Amino acid sequence: MDERRSGGALVVPAVVVLVGWFAAPLIRTILLGAPELDWVVDTQVSTVVNSALWVVGGVLGTTALALLLAALAPRGRGASILGGLLLVPSGVTLAVGAVAWRASFAFRPAGRDQVGIVNEVVTTAGLSPVAWLTQEPLVNTVVLVTAFIWAATGLATLALAAAIRAVPDLALVSARTSGASEVQLFRRLILPAIRVPLAGVVLVLTVVAIRTHDLVRVATGGWFGTDVLATESIERSFVEGQAGRGAALAVVMVVLILPLAALCVRRSSDGRTAARSLADQVEDHTDHLAIAAPGRHSARRREAERAAADGPRGGALRLRLVGFVVLVWSVPLAAIGLIALRPADATADTGWWHVVSDRRLTLDNLRAVLDAGGMWAGFVDSLLIAVPATILVVGLAFVSARALAVCTPSTSIVLKGALIVAAMLPLPAVLPPLLAVHVELGIDGTWPGIWLAHAALGLPLATLLLASSARDRMASGQAASGNMGARIAAVAAVTFLLVWNDYLVAATFLGGADGAGAPLTVRLAGLVASQGERLPLVAAGALVTAVVPVVVLVSMRRQLVALVLGRDE
Repeated sequence: MDERRSGGALVVPAVVVLVGWFAAPLIRTILLGAPELDWVVDTQVSTVVNSALWVVGGVLGTTALALLLAALAPRGRGASILGGLLLVPSGVTLAVGAVAWRASFAFRPAGRDQVGIVNEVVTTAGLSPVAWLTQEPLVNTVVLVTAFIWAATGLATLALAAAIRAVPDLALVSARTSGASEVQLFRRLILPAIRVPLAGVVLVLTVVAIRTHDLVRVATGGWFGTDVLATESIERSFVEGQAGRGAALAVVMVVLILPLAALCVRRSSDGRTAARSLADQVEDHTDHLAIAAPGRHSARRREAERAAADGPRGGALRLRLVGFVVLVWSVPLAAIGLIALRPADATADTGWWHVVSDRRLTLDNLRAVLDAGGMWAGFVDSLLIAVPATILVVGLAFVSARALAVCTPSTSIVLKGALIVAAMLPLPAVLPPLLAVHVELGIDGTWPGIWLAHAALGLPLATLLLASSARDRMASGQAASGNMGARIAAVAAVTFLLVWNDYLVAATFLGGADGAGAPLTVRLAGLVASQGERLPLVAAGALVTAVVPVVVLVSMRRQLVALVLGRDE
């Protein structure tokens, strides 16, 4: 009872923090931007169309591909390795993804050797090379949308594959025994069983697509008709000094996201119920097997059930199909690695695939970007930002989750809804007001300033992710402490990845690529802007930026999927 009262005392401060950090800046943005909405309608049609293309194409393309790969995903060690490789693009910042796409779609005029793999394929087929990233209208936007699909598919596939594997094997075997085809099995049994995780994946992808900024900013700078709402809003607010018009574009983003947030709030309780129901089915199925065939025989029978659940063709064919997709998915990052390690003269004249015949490799490009390019200082700055910010966010989220866990049901619903809305808000709607506060306090451009900015922006998501484990711990005492520890580690990994891969917050609160305290993402964007045609240096910078998040994501992938699906590892 004492713990409940002490946790309940934290509710009022939590509400004050939410109002101060999110509601007030949002209201300011709405009041500032509302008078300029007519300007958006009159002059920003192409920007809105581009954002709509990102949402429709990016979300549908990623979801369809992730569903296909999740349905085909075999089981076993080989499948785990392939899943890890497919996940790698999701671990790199979108700025690195932009560099990978610039390298893959690089253009050289007809008659010259191509250095981009896409135009190499095009010219080999007898067609003329295409300047993909400058091709208007919409062609270059579609190319950038494919980069979003490439980056998002791995994590979406992993989440959906985990949900599909939670479907009881006995149900799959029974359906096949009754004569159901694989298509019928997927449509009538698997899809209904994973509807809650699938809806969650679609919601997250939609919000990320609406908020997209880094990929467009680094790949094209918003030129050649590729601007989206986020890039144009930031440009107007911070570069051109048109705060009202920047706020108006942010208001449009808020209008698009708020219905999704409301849907997420409405479905959150249904999601827990459906997840528990599915977990109960799995548990009942396991108990049935244990009663029917205890001991070693039970284990053998479960293995037989799993083999039968993989379908009549077994896992070998699926492994080949998924392996082919993973091979294609690995090409952009492999290209970055090889371009970074080849001599500059070789990369200028021939594509990276010529490493088969010209096997010269060097570390000169890495040395150049680490020293003269400032990427080593950026690496240190990224650590100095990400580690303290992660500790601050997770510590505050633990306290907030505890407060949320002991609230009355009605108060909990209200606070949870507010947290969901805060977590989904587009950054252009809250960054300008927050920066104004930092300037008034004199902490803009300082380490505490950037830590507090990340704490403000990361706290809602971290609290939501920790809240269910905090509630379980309060209900069962120390029995759930181990699960809480695992979830804290997973939330810390998510927070670290988000902060390390951030570009926009760091660029806003710490200045440009040449300023003190510029992390790797900001320096990489500056490197692309100044050395964009020198692919070896840009690729080396992307390689340095990507190493740490890829290691964290791959090593923590099981815990992260369990966190997303609301389970405990």
